[in-house]
Amino acid sequence: MANLLLPFSLGAHVVFLETLNTRELLTALQEEAVSVFCCVPQFFYLIHQRVMAEVARGSALTRAAFRLLLRANAALRPLGLNIGPFVFAKVHRTLGPRMRLLITGGSKFDPVIGRDLDAMGFTILQAYGLTETSGAATVTRPGEPIATVGRPLPGSEIRIAPPAAGYSDGEVLIRGPIVMAGYWNKPDATAAVMRDGWFYTGD
Repeated sequence: MANLLLPFSLGAHVVFLETLNTRELLTALQEEAVSVFCCVPQFFYLIHQRVMAEVARGSALTRAAFRLLLRANAALRPLGLNIGPFVFAKVHRTLGPRMRLLITGGSKFDPVIGRDLDAMGFTILQAYGLTETSGAATVTRPGEPIATVGRPLPGSEIRIAPPAAGYSDGEVLIRGPIVMAGYWNKPDATAAVMRDGWFYTGD
């Protein structure tokens, strides 16, 4: 939905890889000038790990300068300023010259890594959804904290049920046209998660 149908519906180009590995992916991001990239958190963790490992191999002065620039850009970004593409140009070249948005989903995104990448000048959005909701049901908007999963997409409703006995948090319920009609030939399984038009996510 996010990587194929949505881009086509907007008239955007979609880049396909012949093989799926990190080297081929990074080459495609650079050579095809990809501007929006959706991927699971683990890929972004890998990029973060490589950057931090390279910084750790540098001199004490290099490490101090990196930390200073990271803090400086983190302070500037809420003001609408972003010097990351300039002071962390090498990292930005890794993900391609035209990258505008990095979108992650599929599992919880580590907010510490998210804040580091934001401070490096990347705009990261986090989506939340399930197979039963045709993909994303919520997504953050630029400028919103990476520690959240944002607001519902248009046409979708989110509700938090009262906590069940023994739990401190309530279950996430979703309603809207993105929600499935039911599990194929499994009426009992469908009845267990669909009640009064709401999909009980189990989350």
